[in-house]
Amino acid sequence: MRALRELSFEQLEGAKEKLEQIYTERFESTEKEQAEHQRKLTEFSEILKDRRDLVSNAAPSVPANSSNKAKRAPRPAKYKYQ
Repeated sequence: MRALRELSFEQLEGAKEKLEQIYTERFESTEKEQAEHQRKLTEFSEILKDRRDLVSNAAPSVPANSSNKAKRAPRPAKYKYQ
């Protein structure tokens, strides 16, 4: 801070212009990144919505506890109690 106070007015103006240029460049790049991120989010949400529609239309809902498989025979006891 003390070093900035010792600079001449012309040097301070030059530093101000450089900082403003850096600020505008970063602001623009941040806006572009946010726009790209938002575009990707909307694209992925559309894809997920389409897949949800396909899944709900393709497969009828089946309760989780009902199974169509036949139960296998129980295993024989390993040991016999007397």
